[in-house]
Amino acid sequence: MADRNRKARALRRHRIRNGLCPLCGRKAYNGGRNCKPHTEYFRIWGRRKYAKELGRAVPTIPDRRIKHGGSGTVEYHAYSSAMGRCTNRRNKRWLNYGGRGIKFKFKSFKQWFYELGLRPTPKHSVDRKNTHGHYAPGNVRWATKKQQANNRATYKAITSFTNKELLAECRRRRLA
Repeated sequence: MADRNRKARALRRHRIRNGLCPLCGRKAYNGGRNCKPHTEYFRIWGRRKYAKELGRAVPTIPDRRIKHGGSGTVEYHAYSSAMGRCTNRRNKRWLNYGGRGIKFKFKSFKQWFYELGLRPTPKHSVDRKNTHGHYAPGNVRWATKKQQANNRATYKAITSFTNKELLAECRRRRLA
């Protein structure tokens, strides 16, 4: 145990001598001893310590790592996939989306989530109401495979059905 502490102290001394943060090894901030995140952390921590001693309001330590708390969810995966299809030229499906001029107009995941909400069921996926429109507020929804099939640009017109197929299709579309 003592040997491990000795190695840790030696590593910290080495980092300080080379102008690195002794805690994480990143470049020291503004010629100081710690990197920018640790400088900020200790500055606030010091304020907290003295505020407690003086009996004043204690400042909180901001956690900048958490932006929205949605990463790893199905909704965030749908958001990042849609954004990739429209903005990343290396995406397999970019030609059908970004290549056609379809833009991703959501500014953040929060805006996306407020627009769509939680996915209703595992059978739902993201769909654009207007297939030629952008991924924009008011043009996206959660839809089933059947709804998406009916919303395709290559949708079969009612005129090309036989009488029996036409009657079945009208019932399905609730026209008859």
